[in-house]
Amino acid sequence: MTPYISRMPKYYWNVTGCIFTSTQNDKGCASSTGTGFRNHVLFQSLVGLAHRALERGESDIALWAGSGAEQYGYKNVHEWLDGEGVESLGTINPQQLALLGENEKGSLRKFIDGYVLTDVRNNSECVSVATVASHVYNAIIVDVDDEEIFKAAGFRMLYDAREKKLADSWAEFKDKCANNALVMIPVWMGELRGYAIEHGLFCFNVLKEKEESGGNNLTLFREVNTWLQPNSPIYGASNYDEGNTAFIISKYGNNWVPYDWGYNTGITSLCYPDRREGIAQNTFNPAVIDWSVNDTKNFVNFYLSDGDNVQWEMNDFGSGYWLKNPYNVKTKMSFGLSMGQLSQIAPSYLSELLTSINSRTNHIFDRGSYYFIDYLGRGKNREEVLWQMAKETAHQMKETNTRVLATVSWEDCHSKASVQGYQAMVDANDELDGIFTIAYSPYAKSSEEIIWVTNRKGIDIPVIRTTYSIWNTGSSNHQDEGSPTYIAHRLNKHNQQFNLVCVHCWSDFADTGTSDDETSENRGGTLRSAGAVDSCIRRLDDTYKVVTLNELIWRIRMKYRPEQTKKVLGLD
Repeated sequence: MTPYISRMPKYYWNVTGCIFTSTQNDKGCASSTGTGFRNHVLFQSLVGLAHRALERGESDIALWAGSGAEQYGYKNVHEWLDGEGVESLGTINPQQLALLGENEKGSLRKFIDGYVLTDVRNNSECVSVATVASHVYNAIIVDVDDEEIFKAAGFRMLYDAREKKLADSWAEFKDKCANNALVMIPVWMGELRGYAIEHGLFCFNVLKEKEESGGNNLTLFREVNTWLQPNSPIYGASNYDEGNTAFIISKYGNNWVPYDWGYNTGITSLCYPDRREGIAQNTFNPAVIDWSVNDTKNFVNFYLSDGDNVQWEMNDFGSGYWLKNPYNVKTKMSFGLSMGQLSQIAPSYLSELLTSINSRTNHIFDRGSYYFIDYLGRGKNREEVLWQMAKETAHQMKETNTRVLATVSWEDCHSKASVQGYQAMVDANDELDGIFTIAYSPYAKSSEEIIWVTNRKGIDIPVIRTTYSIWNTGSSNHQDEGSPTYIAHRLNKHNQQFNLVCVHCWSDFADTGTSDDETSENRGGTLRSAGAVDSCIRRLDDTYKVVTLNELIWRIRMKYRPEQTKKVLGLD
């Protein structure tokens, strides 16, 4: 469950320089410019203390990190905030806000006891320590380069973090932090620190410096993950090896919410339990399927990868990948969204997304948060952790009327541990129509058979391994992963009846027209997402029928479990 603020503010400041600028995390910017890393961290401490005071009923002021070029997800929430009648106090930069006198309108001075001192130029980890010290001491974060300004304004230092390391923070403040969530953010980023402060969370950096050569805190990372309550969300990013980060989080029974470039979470998630209208997608009706072609065609669906990536979904997914891609409807592209997380982090944005998607032929599946289903909870009580995750996932999926689930395994998708995970998911949710799955590497494997797990109603549910992956693999294609042309040729050659193709969202391809060259698209270009899918579809032979993900699943069920499926659909 996402920690949130349960009280609506009456006012908010629009604070500039902390979002969608090229210098928001630049250590070299002077604070007088209103931007730069020191200003960003100062703002994060201000927003954390302001929102904590709001939640406690001590204040009616919220802070919004504003920009003239807000991304789709944030623009939506900003409009919602104004629509709720919350009055804007105007535009201000972090230092100006911090230095407002106690009697000036919109001042936060009476909610601040002093400052925590940092030295970001000489000790990267001090900002992680200062983030936790901020909520412990009720203090803003001030860098040594700006200290004289704040001393002259009457602020006093309450904690000196200049020479402190992450291990010091853990030793000093562990018992003063909530263990129901964690913020994991690189030392060179200001993002999410305010969220840690407002909810009293520990703030972690896996790498000690921006580059891996500076060393890491992996031993401490394991200890912190053990300390967290089972199935705690870990918000942010590690700036370290993705697979190993997710492995540690999974093993110790937690789940990762990729959300490093996340902003204004205190406001986007504001009072979210009361803002749940419009977060359900349309139900797919299998009656629209023409069953007469079930044995005469091969079927394929294409889906976009990285649906667990909440920061991407809040930023350029909505506009760049969804609204402005002319190929989405034509290709019947499927999209994974972290439905449970989005329904809590930004319910009004999720509602707008689903309103748009419900009017088209595309379908949404639940990608959930990032964890490996075969390793989840092995470092704790796996059965207990897995069942708790299954119940939470079922609740979120039913609330959003999402009936297809995607999972990831660290090792073999067909292993006993993976199947145990699938079984838990269907035991907790008898409304699941199907599951599809990938291994961390490789994503796709065309040779693997469908797995069947039986829910508590006695209905068999298919678990489908991703067959192929459209992925820019460079100068050579890799078995079941490669360019749109390469994957089209693989589909034509193998002639499998049911195919699920992942489309790597970060891969760009050149439009090579009608060329059959299998690597030239990989030089990069303007095709990505559904545009790359269109390039693949153009090269499929006429035995293929492109279908939605939901239709693919029901066709699989009708093919392999006909009597049972006819009974479920009322066709017997």
